[in-house]
Amino acid sequence: MMSEDRFAVEDEMLARKIHLENYNFCLNHEPGLSVVVNLDKYFPGVWYNIKFYLLDRFPERKPIVTAGELLYDCNGWSMDTVSSEQHLLGVHNGETYMCLYNDSEWNNNISLYKLVCRAQRWLAAYNFHLLSGESIETFLPHGKIR
Repeated sequence: MMSEDRFAVEDEMLARKIHLENYNFCLNHEPGLSVVVNLDKYFPGVWYNIKFYLLDRFPERKPIVTAGELLYDCNGWSMDTVSSEQHLLGVHNGETYMCLYNDSEWNNNISLYKLVCRAQRWLAAYNFHLLSGESIETFLPHGKIR
């Protein structure tokens, strides 16, 4: 479970990096963190409400990170199953559950802000997938994401 000191550090980092109106960070309910991100750099007007379910796991274990909704692939199929090619871990609360780290990569020094950045990259790769039909793996190869 996250200590009060870790909460303060995470909250300060999020406040510096993300506009305050774009995130809600609270440990008293789930999701513990929700962040509105836009993909204006590549996809103007496209935004997502990413949800981070911290539960009693963060930072010792990686949180559950969802796209905030159920996503659909380029063929119109729901992205609700585990898939290495699409970097998916199924669904959580009816929302597409993104795989941002392998269990073996996770350590408790990884910040929530780093997770926000990875989720934003995953969502950009998802949108490239929608345009090209290529798998998310094409844009985010395993072991090459930093």
